[in-house]
Order: sequence, then structure tokens, then C-alpha cells
Amino acid sequence: MTSKGIIWLLAVSALLLGVLQTLALEYYLYWTVWWFDILMHFLGGFWIGLIVLWFYKAFLGERARSDHGYLVSLLGVILVGVAWEVMELLGGLTGGEEGYAFDTILDLIMDIVGAIVATYVVFRKSLKPVNEEHNG
Repeated sequence: MTSKGIIWLLAVSALLLGVLQTLALEYYLYWTVWWFDILMHFLGGFWIGLIVLWFYKAFLGERARSDHGYLVSLLGVILVGVAWEVMELLGGLTGGEEGYAFDTILDLIMDIVGAIVATYVVFRKSLKPVNEEHNG
């Protein structure tokens, strides 16, 4: 995917996240729809993964490789995801309720899954089977 394509996908996903966040706060979706937080962490991981990959591809250009892209994307989203969870804890937004540890682990897993999907989308053209690359 080109840098322009990544920027377009970043804009669309940021708009989607913004609309969903606005609806979530207006209609208490985090408290009334059990899976809403899971969806938001997936989308957030996807978005952060795209940001990291845009920088990765901007700096390396044609030398950017999908295997390194996965590593860079995962490290970036883990760093942001852990920082987010620490911010929630220090800000008193979470931490005392039952199931906090499980929820935090699930949040980080969904962040990672989002980053993996983002990396796949960005590099999907370079993920052809070896036979296709050599035959055509």
C-alpha cells in the first residue's frame, strides 16, 4: 500500500473511531454493550498500527519489508496500549473493579490483533506465495 493509501485509511479509521467514541459517551455504550470496549481496542490497535507503519514506510520506502513491518507495528501498538492502560489506572478510570486484570489483558490482545490486521492490509500485495513471485 502506498503512503497515500495509508493516510486515507488512517483518516477513515480515525473518523470511525471518533464517531463511535462520541456515540459511546452519549449512550453509555462502554457500560451497556459488553463487547464495545473490545471493538474499540481492536480499532485503536488498527489505527495505531497504521500510524506506526506509515512512519516505517516513509523512512524506509521500498526497503520496508512485511516481516519487519509486523514487528514494528506490534512494538508500537504494545507501547501505546500499555501506556494507555497505565494512564487509565493512574487517572483512576479503572483498576478497582473485579476482573480488571482480565480486562486489561483482553484490551492489549485486541490492540495487538488490530495492529496485525493493519500490517496485513498495508503489506498484503507483498504477501504473495513464493511460486507466484517467481512465476509472474
